[in-house]
Amino acid sequence: MRDLAIELFPQWADRFESMTENAVETLVKGGH
Repeated sequence: MRDLAIELFPQWADRFESMTENAVETLVKGGH
């Protein structure tokens, strides 16, 4: 999921790296 998020939002890669997998998943699912 984190890899997908980074693909979708490369400018946020650093933020995603510091987030938990759950938080990344919530963000990605909430953004679609």
